[in-house]
Amino acid sequence: MSFLKFSEHWSLRTRLAIVALLALLLGLAPSAMLLRGYAAEQATAERQHRALPANRAWLALLARLQDHRGLAAEALSTQPDAKPAALAAADAVQAALKALDAALGEGIDPALATAQRERVVALRGHATELAAALAQGGLNPPKLLAAQLAVAQEGFDALAELNAGAGLLLDAEAASHFSIEAGLQS
Repeated sequence: MSFLKFSEHWSLRTRLAIVALLALLLGLAPSAMLLRGYAAEQATAERQHRALPANRAWLALLARLQDHRGLAAEALSTQPDAKPAALAAADAVQAALKALDAALGEGIDPALATAQRERVVALRGHATELAAALAQGGLNPPKLLAAQLAVAQEGFDALAELNAGAGLLLDAEAASHFSIEAGLQS
């Protein structure tokens, strides 16, 4: 008994057309899944690209905080005449915070942008308090460094939150992201 008995009266052209149609259908299913995967990857890449200005703004803020930390420590310990430079560095931190606030409005997920803005407001308050204490001379170097460390930690936490929310982490574990990034930069 032949399972293909029903197709004995079909011409060769019909049989080849059926085989071509089956091959086309078998090729379309994986191709469609592949295209859907590419579209998802493209959407992820676009989301990551939209978050890059905010990421760069956070990194610039962290650099300004580091500059301020160094100048303020010098002004409080070994070079008291460096106080104007430390206060100028505090102004640069405030300018970096304004630039960061502007960068957060450029295409980031609204919930993530709201959380980031809350962090910026908190950091702005801490940086203002720190600059005022430095200007009034109410800090000693250990207190300054402890306060600066707390502000920098808030900045790193906010940057990790942004990177996780925008898909920019190099590793799913946020703590290892900065180690990987430091290794790549060295």
